[in-house]
Formats: sequence, structure tokens, C-alpha cells
Amino acid sequence: MIALHRVSSMAAFRPVVKTIPRALAFLAFLLWVAGAAAPMVGHAQALPGSAKTSLWEIPAGGGAVFLLGSIHFMRADDYPLPPAMDAAYAACRAVVFETDIGLMQDPRVQARMLELGMLPAGRSVFDTIGPRTRRRLEDKLAETGLPAAAVAGFRPWMIAMTLSALEFQRLGFDPNLGVDMHFFNKAKADRKGIAALETAEFQLQLLAGMNAAAEDAFLALTLQDLDQVPEFASEMVGLWRSGAAPGLQRLLFKTIDQHPDVRDRILAQRNQAWAGKIEDLIRQGEPALVIVGVMHLIGPGSVVELLQARGYRVEQR
Repeated sequence: MIALHRVSSMAAFRPVVKTIPRALAFLAFLLWVAGAAAPMVGHAQALPGSAKTSLWEIPAGGGAVFLLGSIHFMRADDYPLPPAMDAAYAACRAVVFETDIGLMQDPRVQARMLELGMLPAGRSVFDTIGPRTRRRLEDKLAETGLPAAAVAGFRPWMIAMTLSALEFQRLGFDPNLGVDMHFFNKAKADRKGIAALETAEFQLQLLAGMNAAAEDAFLALTLQDLDQVPEFASEMVGLWRSGAAPGLQRLLFKTIDQHPDVRDRILAQRNQAWAGKIEDLIRQGEPALVIVGVMHLIGPGSVVELLQARGYRVEQR
């Protein structure tokens, strides 16, 4: 059963720390980039003729449960959101997120993230990664103006997350404008119930639990893909606004499908767990909006597919 909790009123936290609740989206997101088709540029628009968006409805006795696929970094020009999303929010008494976004603002969680992201004393990341990855990292640091000494004591996954956040923010993307943060702030202001599918520690361990080889590969791929971020971002947002699930699947899964261990860890296992929790929510009969990364709602083994296999009618809106 999903327990609703009060939202704590913590101070805003540092920009890099803000990205950690969205770390899982980055992992799948950046894995895709290298193999993406050439996209359009400029701000995203919905596809012509599309009447749907990345929102699904599960009719239930006491009120519908909605599943909203989130993009965790957005731009001011990406608002307003499609009306169907705001209508689903208005119809619900509770909003469920991947993790406890309020708790992620707690300084103790920040300290825990930094603890997990640090190498043991006396070790340098430049001695733990392969020579090719090291050269790419040195080049990227020189490009961004970050001194090598500033990152030397951090683990590869932490460096990858930091560089990713800096690049997205340089392009005008902001985690504070992400779909999940947008509705989290609205839910707090409107005093709606708020719940989480996973703990903050669980999400952090999905990154911190990677072995050395996986971390090296993650950092290398991130460094390779960052140069392409300006090209693919607008296409992805446009497909998302239009609910073009086949197009999103083609783009987002092209590379992650080549990494079955990562797909299983980041998507498949969590989808299975979430489907059970969402089923509990449906049985409670309370109208609710569940907001998770859009990759969890499309493609084989998605939460949508798993709930349909359990006999639920899940309709895209």
C-alpha cells in the first residue's frame, strides 16, 4: 500500500544536487543519444494532427488513476502543458511521484548523495577509469572550464551527472521546470496528498551500486553523448507532448536495448514493482495521478503493458 505523507518545507538545494532525484532518467536518456536519428532543432511543438499526449487513464470505481509520463528537465517555453495533463491533475486528490521529492531537499540527503559519490580518500577518478575515458573527461573539463582537481575525488557516475546537469542547464533546461517538479509544487500549494513509489536511498543506490566497469562505461557514454544534446532534446519534447509512443520508443530505446543489464536494472525491475503499487492504488478507489519518467510507460514491459496484462483497461489520453 502506498502511504501518503506530508510535504516538508525545506530550503532550495544546490543545482547539481537537484538533479539526483532525476538521475535515473538521465541514465536511460543519455544511453539513447548516441544512436538517435537526426532530429529537428528549436523549441518543441506537438505533432500535427495529434489529439493525445503522454497520459494514460485507468478507470476505477472510486475515480480514475492517471499515469503521466514525465520529462524531468524542461524549458520555460515548453509551458503551458497539454490541457489533458492539467485536467488529470485537477481530477485527482493524490499525486504519486517516483521518489520523495520533498525529502530530496533535506540537507541530510544531500550529504548522503555526496558520501556515495565520493571515492575513498587518496584515490583519484583519473586512476580508476580507462585511458580513453580519461582523455574524453579531460577534454570536456577543459571545454567547460572545470579544473580537474574539482572532480578528481568523485566517482564516475557523480561526474557524469554533474556534467549532464551543467549541459542541460546551459541550454535552458531546468529541473525546477520538469513535469514532476511542476506538479509537486502545485500539489503542495493545493494541499493534495503526496506519495512516492521509491525511497530516495533506493534511487541513489541504483547509481551508487554500479560496479567499476559499469561506471566507466556510463561516464564514457555520457561524455560522448553530451555534444548531441542540443540536437535531440526538442524532438523528444515534441514527441512527448503529442503522446507519440512509437516515436518515443524508437528514439529512447535504440541504445538502451543494447545494454540489457542496464535496461533490466533501471526499467524492467522497477516497472514490475511499480505495477503492483499502482494496482494497490487502483484498489483503494481514490482518484490519483502517478507521475514517472515517460520511458516507464512505453515499450515492452512498460507499466502500461504490465497493468493491461493484469486485466486493467489503460487508455491513452
